Order: sequence, then structure tokens, then C-alpha cells
Amino acid sequence: MVLYNKIESTIKSLRDIGFNPSTIFIPLDCLSEFRKEGRNKDSKLYGKFTYSDRQTFKFDDSTKLEIIHSSNNRKFDEIIILDKKACIWTFKPTDKKERLHVEIKDYEKESTKIDLTAKTEINLSIENSDAIKVLIINKQRTENIQSLQSPSQKTPALLVAPPRDSK
Repeated sequence: MVLYNKIESTIKSLRDIGFNPSTIFIPLDCLSEFRKEGRNKDSKLYGKFTYSDRQTFKFDDSTKLEIIHSSNNRKFDEIIILDKKACIWTFKPTDKKERLHVEIKDYEKESTKIDLTAKTEINLSIENSDAIKVLIINKQRTENIQSLQSPSQKTPALLVAPPRDSK
């Protein structure tokens, strides 16, 4: 819950300075843990995640964030929370001028199956760096801390970093 508490305080700090946090980039393993915890009716995460046409995280009645998570092919270790109105999103089209890249390959282990990859490539230009916060999950420090803790005490170590230069 240390990680969730840091996300919560980061969202509040963005709202306090006049931004509307609307997007969260999050590693898939962290999102999976939050989803699992969110099934517990006694948890503060209960009911915060929706899975309709878009995955969202409902922070409270006035703040809902679109979730963009890592995948097995595209991993990242930071949590990024931003107000998407303070950024310019540019899609990189395919040769056919489409936003969605689809790759189909033969599945090496079984010829009756295929590997299908669908992705969209974007460039995110940050217009106001105050509207974005980056939480770095320090995995090496986490592993060192967790080796000293009992399984019920394990929490990720966090570092708060300014956004990377977008230019």
C-alpha cells in the first residue's frame, strides 16, 4: 500500500496546483497487484478499477485516470501521472497511414497458431512540465529491502523524480 499511497499523494499534489490528472502509465506487475487488492471489499482500492472499452482508475468522484500499462514486449519501471491536456500526443502512423500497428507471425512452437502484436506508437510532447510527475520504482533497493522483510511487509521502494526533458 506504500506505492498506492504515493500515487494518491501525487494525484492530490497535481490537483492542488491546478491540474487534472487524467492518465497514469504503470508497470503491468504493479497494476496486477492493485487489481488483485481491488477485489477485496475491505481495501481502499475496492472498486477503483474498471475494464470496459478502456481501463480506468477511479481515484475519486472527480478524478478518473486512463491506464496505460507496460506489456511483456514493452516494459517500463516508472509510474507516470499526468494531465493529458498539458501535453501534445502525436501518433506515428504506419506506412498505410494508420495509427494501429499489427504484426502477425507464425507461432514457432505450433504451426496451427500465430503470434499477433497490436500496438500504437506515440510521441508525447510535454507543454508544461509541472503537469507530469514520475515515480521511479527502485527495483534494486526494493529487492534488498524485501530480502530483510517478512512476506507480509514487502513494499516497493520509491523515488520521486522530475520529468525527463521532453525535447
